[in-house]
Amino acid sequence: MTSVILYMLLKDDKSEAAFARFRAVMRSMPTYEVQVEGSDHKRTRLSADMVIEGRKRLLFDAKVPGGHVVFTIGDKGYREVNQPTKTYDELAFKGGVRPVASRISGVPRTIPFWMFGGDLRGTVPPNSKPVTLGKRTVNGYECDHIKVSFKTPIAEGFVEYDIAASGLIYRLFRLTDSPQGHEEFEWTFKDYKPLRAVAASRFENRIPDGFMPYSFTPHPYPPQIGKTLSLTGWIDAQSGKPWVPSSKSATLFVLVSPNSSPSQRAIVSAQKWRHELKSKGIEVVIAADSSDLARSRGLLYSNAPQSLEALGAPATPMFYLLSKSGAVKNLWLGFGLNRGPGLHSEILKAASGLK
Repeated sequence: MTSVILYMLLKDDKSEAAFARFRAVMRSMPTYEVQVEGSDHKRTRLSADMVIEGRKRLLFDAKVPGGHVVFTIGDKGYREVNQPTKTYDELAFKGGVRPVASRISGVPRTIPFWMFGGDLRGTVPPNSKPVTLGKRTVNGYECDHIKVSFKTPIAEGFVEYDIAASGLIYRLFRLTDSPQGHEEFEWTFKDYKPLRAVAASRFENRIPDGFMPYSFTPHPYPPQIGKTLSLTGWIDAQSGKPWVPSSKSATLFVLVSPNSSPSQRAIVSAQKWRHELKSKGIEVVIAADSSDLARSRGLLYSNAPQSLEALGAPATPMFYLLSKSGAVKNLWLGFGLNRGPGLHSEILKAASGLK
Protein backbone atom coordinates (compact mmCIF):
# COMPACT_ATOMS: atom_id res chain seq x y z
CA MET A 1 0.00 0.00 0.00
CA THR A 2 2.83 2.39 0.88
CA SER A 3 4.40 1.93 -2.57
CA VAL A 4 1.07 2.77 -4.23
CA ILE A 5 0.70 5.97 -2.22
CA LEU A 6 4.27 7.01 -3.03
CA TYR A 7 3.61 6.31 -6.72
CA MET A 8 0.50 8.51 -6.74
CA LEU A 9 2.41 11.31 -4.99
CA LEU A 10 5.16 11.02 -7.57
CA LYS A 11 2.57 11.26 -10.35
CA ASP A 12 1.13 14.38 -8.77
CA ASP A 13 4.62 15.88 -8.61
CA LYS A 14 4.97 15.26 -12.35
CA SER A 15 1.71 17.05 -13.10
CA GLU A 16 2.62 20.04 -10.92
CA ALA A 17 5.99 20.20 -12.66
CA ALA A 18 4.24 20.19 -16.06
CA PHE A 19 1.90 22.98 -14.96
CA ALA A 20 4.94 24.95 -13.75
CA ARG A 21 6.62 24.51 -17.15
CA PHE A 22 3.52 25.93 -18.84
CA ARG A 23 3.54 28.96 -16.53
CA ALA A 24 7.22 29.56 -17.27
CA VAL A 25 6.95 29.31 -21.05
CA MET A 26 3.90 31.61 -21.12
CA ARG A 27 5.85 34.24 -19.16
CA SER A 28 8.79 33.93 -21.55
CA MET A 29 6.60 34.06 -24.69
CA PRO A 30 3.93 36.76 -24.23
CA THR A 31 3.55 37.33 -27.98
CA TYR A 32 3.16 34.38 -30.30
CA GLU A 33 1.21 32.70 -33.11
CA VAL A 34 -0.19 29.16 -33.02
CA GLN A 35 -2.44 26.97 -35.14
CA VAL A 36 -5.54 25.70 -33.33
CA GLU A 37 -7.88 22.81 -34.10
CA GLY A 38 -11.15 22.75 -32.15
CA SER A 39 -14.03 20.30 -31.97
CA ASP A 40 -16.99 19.40 -29.75
CA HIS A 41 -17.10 16.01 -31.56
CA LYS A 42 -20.57 16.92 -32.86
CA ARG A 43 -21.45 19.89 -35.08
CA THR A 44 -18.58 22.22 -34.28
CA ARG A 45 -15.21 21.67 -35.94
CA LEU A 46 -12.80 24.41 -36.93
CA SER A 47 -9.18 25.23 -37.63
CA ALA A 48 -7.82 28.63 -36.76
CA ASP A 49 -4.78 30.87 -36.86
CA MET A 50 -4.45 32.54 -33.44
CA VAL A 51 -2.14 35.48 -32.70
CA ILE A 52 -1.73 36.65 -29.12
CA GLU A 53 0.01 39.93 -28.26
CA GLY A 54 0.35 39.82 -24.50
CA ARG A 55 -2.98 40.67 -22.93
CA LYS A 56 -3.50 43.59 -25.32
CA ARG A 57 -4.61 42.12 -28.64
CA LEU A 58 -6.00 38.90 -30.12
CA LEU A 59 -6.63 37.59 -33.63
CA PHE A 60 -8.61 34.37 -34.11
CA ASP A 61 -9.08 33.59 -37.80
CA ALA A 62 -11.20 30.43 -37.90
CA LYS A 63 -12.01 28.35 -40.96
CA VAL A 64 -15.56 26.98 -40.70
CA PRO A 65 -18.05 25.52 -43.21
CA GLY A 66 -18.87 28.31 -45.66
CA GLY A 67 -15.75 30.40 -45.10
CA HIS A 68 -13.95 32.21 -42.28
CA VAL A 69 -15.05 33.82 -39.04
CA VAL A 70 -12.45 36.39 -38.01
CA PHE A 71 -12.51 37.64 -34.44
CA THR A 72 -10.29 40.44 -33.11
CA ILE A 73 -9.89 42.29 -29.83
CA GLY A 74 -7.68 45.35 -29.46
CA ASP A 75 -7.55 49.03 -28.61
CA LYS A 76 -10.04 49.74 -31.41
CA GLY A 77 -12.61 47.41 -29.89
CA TYR A 78 -14.07 43.99 -30.47
CA ARG A 79 -14.97 42.96 -34.03
CA GLU A 80 -16.31 39.74 -35.49
CA VAL A 81 -16.65 39.29 -39.27
CA ASN A 82 -18.68 36.27 -40.34
CA GLN A 83 -18.29 35.18 -43.97
CA PRO A 84 -20.93 32.38 -43.95
CA THR A 85 -23.69 34.82 -42.97
CA LYS A 86 -22.08 37.99 -44.41
CA THR A 87 -22.59 39.81 -41.12
CA TYR A 88 -20.34 41.57 -38.63
CA ASP A 89 -20.59 42.85 -35.08
CA GLU A 90 -18.63 45.42 -33.07
CA LEU A 91 -18.44 46.37 -29.40
CA ALA A 92 -16.43 48.97 -27.50
CA PHE A 93 -13.06 47.97 -26.03
CA LYS A 94 -13.25 47.21 -22.30
CA GLY A 95 -9.53 46.89 -21.67
CA GLY A 96 -7.50 43.73 -22.13
CA VAL A 97 -8.29 40.49 -23.89
CA ARG A 98 -11.25 38.74 -22.26
CA PRO A 99 -14.10 36.43 -23.32
CA VAL A 100 -16.92 38.07 -25.26
CA ALA A 101 -20.38 36.57 -25.77
CA SER A 102 -20.88 36.77 -29.52
CA ARG A 103 -24.26 37.77 -30.89
CA ILE A 104 -23.76 36.27 -34.36
CA SER A 105 -21.80 33.01 -34.07
CA GLY A 106 -20.54 30.26 -31.79
CA VAL A 107 -16.90 30.70 -32.81
CA PRO A 108 -15.77 32.98 -29.93
CA ARG A 109 -16.93 30.30 -27.47
CA THR A 110 -14.25 28.02 -28.95
CA ILE A 111 -11.36 30.45 -28.41
CA PRO A 112 -8.97 29.12 -25.72
CA PHE A 113 -9.13 32.25 -23.58
CA TRP A 114 -7.80 30.14 -20.70
CA MET A 115 -4.34 30.50 -22.29
CA PHE A 116 -4.29 34.19 -21.34
CA GLY A 117 -4.34 33.32 -17.65
CA GLY A 118 -0.91 31.74 -17.97
CA ASP A 119 -1.81 29.11 -15.38
CA LEU A 120 -3.66 25.89 -16.20
CA ARG A 121 -4.84 25.64 -12.60
CA GLY A 122 -7.40 28.29 -13.54
CA THR A 123 -9.18 25.85 -15.86
CA VAL A 124 -10.52 23.69 -12.97
CA PRO A 125 -12.05 24.44 -9.54
CA PRO A 126 -9.61 25.04 -6.65
CA ASN A 127 -8.29 21.99 -4.79
CA SER A 128 -8.86 19.67 -7.78
CA LYS A 129 -6.27 16.89 -7.83
CA PRO A 130 -4.17 16.40 -11.00
CA VAL A 131 -2.92 12.93 -11.86
CA THR A 132 -0.31 12.11 -14.50
CA LEU A 133 -1.46 9.12 -16.53
CA GLY A 134 1.70 8.61 -18.56
CA LYS A 135 3.07 9.90 -21.86
CA ARG A 136 1.26 10.66 -25.13
CA THR A 137 2.46 12.00 -28.46
CA VAL A 138 0.41 14.92 -29.80
CA ASN A 139 1.27 16.62 -33.10
CA GLY A 140 4.72 15.04 -33.00
CA TYR A 141 5.63 16.02 -29.42
CA GLU A 142 5.90 13.67 -26.45
CA CYS A 143 3.73 15.07 -23.67
CA ASP A 144 2.84 14.40 -20.06
CA HIS A 145 -0.80 13.26 -20.16
CA ILE A 146 -2.57 14.72 -17.11
CA LYS A 147 -6.17 14.39 -15.95
CA VAL A 148 -8.04 16.48 -13.36
CA SER A 149 -11.52 15.36 -12.28
CA PHE A 150 -13.79 17.80 -10.43
CA LYS A 151 -17.20 17.98 -8.81
CA THR A 152 -18.91 21.12 -7.52
CA PRO A 153 -22.49 21.83 -6.36
CA ILE A 154 -23.38 22.93 -9.92
CA ALA A 155 -21.20 20.81 -12.24
CA GLU A 156 -18.90 17.85 -12.55
CA GLY A 157 -16.49 16.61 -15.17
CA PHE A 158 -12.82 16.43 -16.01
CA VAL A 159 -10.05 18.15 -17.96
CA GLU A 160 -7.18 16.42 -19.76
CA TYR A 161 -3.89 18.17 -20.59
CA ASP A 162 -0.99 17.14 -22.83
CA ILE A 163 2.07 19.24 -21.99
CA ALA A 164 5.47 18.87 -23.66
CA ALA A 165 8.89 19.10 -22.01
CA SER A 166 9.08 22.69 -23.31
CA GLY A 167 6.00 23.61 -21.27
CA LEU A 168 3.89 24.22 -24.36
CA ILE A 169 0.45 22.64 -24.28
CA TYR A 170 -0.53 20.61 -27.33
CA ARG A 171 -3.97 19.37 -26.27
CA LEU A 172 -6.67 20.24 -23.75
CA PHE A 173 -9.97 18.36 -23.52
CA ARG A 174 -12.79 19.50 -21.23
CA LEU A 175 -16.00 17.59 -20.36
CA THR A 176 -18.70 19.08 -18.12
CA ASP A 177 -22.15 17.94 -16.99
CA SER A 178 -24.36 20.61 -15.41
CA PRO A 179 -28.03 21.69 -15.29
CA GLN A 180 -27.38 23.34 -18.67
CA GLY A 181 -26.54 19.93 -20.15
CA HIS A 182 -23.53 17.94 -21.33
CA GLU A 183 -20.66 19.86 -22.93
CA GLU A 184 -17.28 18.81 -24.20
CA PHE A 185 -14.60 20.47 -26.27
CA GLU A 186 -11.13 19.55 -27.44
CA TRP A 187 -8.34 21.91 -28.51
CA THR A 188 -5.11 20.78 -30.15
CA PHE A 189 -2.19 23.08 -31.01
CA LYS A 190 0.71 23.04 -33.43
CA ASP A 191 3.34 25.35 -34.96
CA TYR A 192 3.94 27.70 -32.05
CA LYS A 193 5.91 30.74 -33.28
CA PRO A 194 7.27 33.23 -30.73
CA LEU A 195 7.00 36.79 -32.08
CA ARG A 196 8.89 39.90 -31.07
CA ALA A 197 6.23 42.23 -32.47
CA VAL A 198 3.07 42.08 -34.56
CA ALA A 199 2.11 44.68 -37.16
CA ALA A 200 -1.11 46.53 -36.31
CA SER A 201 -2.47 45.60 -39.74
CA ARG A 202 -2.58 41.96 -38.62
CA PHE A 203 -5.48 42.88 -36.31
CA GLU A 204 -7.32 45.15 -38.77
CA ASN A 205 -10.13 42.66 -39.55
CA ARG A 206 -11.54 44.63 -42.48
CA ILE A 207 -15.31 44.49 -43.12
CA PRO A 208 -15.88 43.31 -46.73
CA ASP A 209 -18.24 45.18 -49.01
CA GLY A 210 -21.83 43.99 -48.75
CA PHE A 211 -21.58 42.68 -45.18
CA MET A 212 -24.43 43.76 -42.87
CA PRO A 213 -24.12 44.69 -39.18
CA TYR A 214 -25.79 42.60 -36.52
CA SER A 215 -29.24 44.13 -36.30
CA PHE A 216 -31.15 42.83 -33.28
CA THR A 217 -32.08 46.17 -31.75
CA PRO A 218 -33.74 45.94 -28.31
CA HIS A 219 -37.06 47.75 -28.14
CA PRO A 220 -38.00 49.97 -25.19
CA TYR A 221 -41.48 48.42 -24.98
CA PRO A 222 -42.74 44.90 -25.76
CA PRO A 223 -45.58 44.29 -28.25
CA GLN A 224 -49.09 45.07 -27.04
CA ILE A 225 -51.46 42.38 -25.79
CA GLY A 226 -53.72 41.35 -28.66
CA LYS A 227 -51.19 42.10 -31.40
CA THR A 228 -50.61 39.29 -33.90
CA LEU A 229 -46.93 38.46 -34.20
CA SER A 230 -45.19 37.26 -37.32
CA LEU A 231 -43.23 34.06 -36.65
CA THR A 232 -41.74 33.60 -40.11
CA GLY A 233 -38.08 33.09 -40.96
CA TRP A 234 -37.17 30.73 -38.11
CA ILE A 235 -35.10 27.62 -38.87
CA ASP A 236 -35.15 24.28 -37.05
CA ALA A 237 -31.51 23.68 -36.01
CA GLN A 238 -32.01 19.90 -36.01
CA SER A 239 -33.41 19.52 -39.53
CA GLY A 240 -32.21 22.74 -41.15
CA LYS A 241 -35.75 23.28 -42.47
CA PRO A 242 -38.03 26.29 -41.91
CA TRP A 243 -40.07 26.10 -38.71
CA VAL A 244 -43.80 26.71 -39.01
CA PRO A 245 -46.00 27.35 -35.94
CA SER A 246 -48.87 24.95 -35.39
CA SER A 247 -52.31 26.22 -36.36
CA LYS A 248 -53.92 23.65 -34.04
CA SER A 249 -52.42 24.73 -30.74
CA ALA A 250 -51.42 27.83 -28.82
CA THR A 251 -47.69 28.57 -28.44
CA LEU A 252 -45.39 29.56 -25.62
CA PHE A 253 -42.58 31.16 -27.63
CA VAL A 254 -39.41 31.73 -25.59
CA LEU A 255 -36.68 34.01 -26.99
CA VAL A 256 -33.29 33.51 -25.33
CA SER A 257 -29.63 34.49 -25.56
CA PRO A 258 -28.04 31.04 -25.12
CA ASN A 259 -24.84 32.33 -23.47
CA SER A 260 -26.56 34.30 -20.69
CA SER A 261 -27.28 32.77 -17.28
CA PRO A 262 -30.93 33.99 -17.08
CA SER A 263 -31.60 32.52 -20.53
CA GLN A 264 -29.96 29.22 -19.58
CA ARG A 265 -32.26 28.97 -16.55
CA ALA A 266 -35.24 29.81 -18.76
CA ILE A 267 -34.30 27.08 -21.25
CA VAL A 268 -34.07 24.40 -18.55
CA SER A 269 -37.45 25.37 -17.05
CA ALA A 270 -39.27 25.72 -20.37
CA GLN A 271 -38.07 22.28 -21.41
CA LYS A 272 -39.41 20.83 -18.15
CA TRP A 273 -42.83 22.41 -18.78
CA ARG A 274 -43.15 21.03 -22.32
CA HIS A 275 -45.13 17.87 -21.54
CA GLU A 276 -47.51 19.54 -19.09
CA LEU A 277 -48.28 22.47 -21.39
CA LYS A 278 -48.76 20.16 -24.37
CA SER A 279 -51.51 18.42 -22.45
CA LYS A 280 -53.20 21.82 -22.19
CA GLY A 281 -52.92 22.51 -25.92
CA ILE A 282 -49.82 24.70 -25.80
CA GLU A 283 -46.66 24.05 -27.79
CA VAL A 284 -43.41 25.20 -26.13
CA VAL A 285 -40.94 26.66 -28.65
CA ILE A 286 -37.50 28.02 -27.74
CA ALA A 287 -35.60 30.31 -30.12
CA ALA A 288 -32.12 31.84 -29.93
CA ASP A 289 -31.41 35.49 -30.79
CA SER A 290 -28.83 34.17 -33.22
CA SER A 291 -28.24 34.27 -36.94
CA ASP A 292 -25.86 31.31 -36.77
CA LEU A 293 -26.50 27.57 -36.42
CA ALA A 294 -23.50 26.94 -34.15
CA ARG A 295 -24.44 29.64 -31.64
CA SER A 296 -28.10 28.55 -31.53
CA ARG A 297 -27.09 25.48 -29.48
CA GLY A 298 -29.79 23.35 -31.08
CA LEU A 299 -32.59 25.93 -30.73
CA LEU A 300 -34.53 27.71 -33.46
CA TYR A 301 -32.50 30.47 -35.11
CA SER A 302 -32.97 32.97 -37.91
CA ASN A 303 -30.56 34.74 -40.28
CA ALA A 304 -33.36 37.09 -41.31
CA PRO A 305 -33.16 40.28 -39.16
CA GLN A 306 -36.90 40.88 -39.53
CA SER A 307 -37.66 37.69 -37.57
CA LEU A 308 -36.17 39.17 -34.41
CA GLU A 309 -37.50 42.65 -35.10
CA ALA A 310 -41.05 41.27 -35.37
CA LEU A 311 -40.88 40.08 -31.75
CA GLY A 312 -40.13 43.56 -30.38
CA ALA A 313 -38.17 42.14 -27.44
CA PRO A 314 -36.76 44.70 -24.96
CA ALA A 315 -34.33 42.02 -23.73
CA THR A 316 -34.00 38.28 -23.19
CA PRO A 317 -35.26 35.88 -22.02
CA MET A 318 -38.72 36.88 -23.23
CA PHE A 319 -41.81 34.65 -22.99
CA TYR A 320 -44.74 35.11 -25.39
CA LEU A 321 -48.00 33.22 -24.87
CA LEU A 322 -49.74 33.23 -28.24
CA SER A 323 -53.16 32.03 -29.36
CA LYS A 324 -53.63 29.64 -32.29
CA SER A 325 -53.83 32.67 -34.59
CA GLY A 326 -50.59 34.15 -33.21
CA ALA A 327 -52.18 36.90 -31.11
CA VAL A 328 -50.28 37.89 -27.94
CA LYS A 329 -52.20 36.82 -24.82
CA ASN A 330 -49.51 37.32 -22.16
CA LEU A 331 -45.86 38.41 -21.91
CA TRP A 332 -43.12 37.80 -19.36
CA LEU A 333 -39.61 39.26 -19.36
CA GLY A 334 -36.54 37.99 -17.50
CA PHE A 335 -35.78 34.96 -15.38
CA GLY A 336 -34.32 35.59 -11.92
CA LEU A 337 -32.76 32.90 -9.74
CA ASN A 338 -36.07 32.05 -8.02
CA ARG A 339 -38.41 32.97 -10.87
CA GLY A 340 -39.23 29.43 -12.08
CA PRO A 341 -42.08 28.34 -9.76
CA GLY A 342 -43.86 31.70 -9.91
CA LEU A 343 -43.66 31.98 -13.68
CA HIS A 344 -44.84 28.38 -14.04
CA SER A 345 -47.98 29.20 -12.02
CA GLU A 346 -48.61 32.39 -14.00
CA ILE A 347 -48.33 30.57 -17.32
CA LEU A 348 -50.71 27.81 -16.18
CA LYS A 349 -53.22 30.43 -15.01
CA ALA A 350 -52.97 32.30 -18.32
CA ALA A 351 -53.26 29.03 -20.24
CA SER A 352 -56.58 28.25 -18.59
CA GLY A 353 -58.02 31.38 -20.21
CA LEU A 354 -57.03 30.43 -23.75
CA LYS A 355 -59.74 29.23 -26.09
